[in-house]
Amino acid sequence: MERKPRQIRRKNRSANWIPAEKILLRKLVRPHLSIIENKRTDSETNQKKREAWNALCNSFNELSTIGIPRTVVNLKTQWCIMKMEQKRKRLAATWIIKRERPDTSTETLISIKQEKPDSSDETVLSEDLSIRKDVEVNSNRGPGPSQAALDYQMHNERKREELLNIQIKNEKTKMMILEHQLIYWKKRSSALDS
Repeated sequence: MERKPRQIRRKNRSANWIPAEKILLRKLVRPHLSIIENKRTDSETNQKKREAWNALCNSFNELSTIGIPRTVVNLKTQWCIMKMEQKRKRLAATWIIKRERPDTSTETLISIKQEKPDSSDETVLSEDLSIRKDVEVNSNRGPGPSQAALDYQMHNERKREELLNIQIKNEKTKMMILEHQLIYWKKRSSALDS
């Protein structure tokens, strides 16, 4: 028995899309966006989608200055590619923003909290750690920082401000103690001199 070699069907590639065509497609899709991006799949909605894509295809081919006719399938494919590229850009921008934020790891929080002389250190730290876990879970939901991440950032800023206020208060207290000691020693030395 002889085996016949398999015939590989290749996709027919159309000409590459130039930026002007992509801009034209974006402009033409805008008025039909509510129909094209509708999630429903009943027969009436599908019919409206087909009509919208056909009208869009006719308009695109009339207005295109390139002279390469595009089919509905070409337009749909390119529209999906453009949406994916936009989503990637948004996610990349979000990732860059997250990477540029100052380090708020638990080690940093622990080192900050250890400087605080208050007895409620452990409760404050446990609150910070529980909030941090919540942010790590919720920050992977989609583009842009989640509300929990923003809340956590605000919480962190308030805690840092509280810590700075406590440190300032401690420094003022130390200064007062030193002033009182200085006054005491001055009085004592003057009493010894006389």
